[in-house]
Amino acid sequence: MRLAVLADIHGNIHALEAVLADVKEHAPDRIAVLGDSVVKFAHNRAVLDALDAVPHVGIAGNMERGMQTLLGDACPDLTAYDPGEGALILKRQALSELGEARVARFRELPSERSLSLAARDDTLLCHGSPGHLTQALYPAPGAGPAGPDQPRTSEDDFRAALDGVGARLVLCAHTHRRVERRYNGVLVVNPGAVGHTYERKHDSRASYALLTHTPGGWKVAFRHVAYDGAQAVRDMLAAVPADAASARRYLERIAAYVV
Repeated sequence: MRLAVLADIHGNIHALEAVLADVKEHAPDRIAVLGDSVVKFAHNRAVLDALDAVPHVGIAGNMERGMQTLLGDACPDLTAYDPGEGALILKRQALSELGEARVARFRELPSERSLSLAARDDTLLCHGSPGHLTQALYPAPGAGPAGPDQPRTSEDDFRAALDGVGARLVLCAHTHRRVERRYNGVLVVNPGAVGHTYERKHDSRASYALLTHTPGGWKVAFRHVAYDGAQAVRDMLAAVPADAASARRYLERIAAYVV
């Protein structure tokens, strides 16, 4: 069994097309997409069309749920989550691009999903962490590049987040940072972001994870795929309304991780 895991595409069709080409070369048995496929970069419709063309299992992230609120949907998972004015402007822009009918399809996506891969209900897909859309699991203290912009999840908090989880494999996203951590027989993997990284000493290539089930358990390989990040940024910034200063500042911070 081989599983490709994608997350946090954020409307970056340049990155997604490169990743899907790499995925095709490795011919996984299944593909999972962990949400936040839209908003930020300029090509939301193209991203959703590309995903529609590829058999996969998916869940919603906070961006999908946030766009649903623009349709009047109640999304309790977002009541304590405020991404800021810039992100709200971009969600409205994405709604204008996609149309209400396309955004309404996000209602079909669950916030979490169980899969039976190597055994019955052995895999849990979530966006932030089990039971939480936006409460995320970060790398362990001391792992990866250090710095004030690199949050960590303590061992105690990591164990608490997995309390009561029956799955042996938990796939999560939201942080745009690669994670591979284990506790009490549970493997937690964040594939990193297709759209853009948030790792301090970053590799600006698109990131996804390729998991292979072996007699000894799941083996994780993080894949890094080059794409035209400069063009993706040009498209992204060109699409920002001239009077949307907060959205431009928000995207310029993102651009610094891409080029």
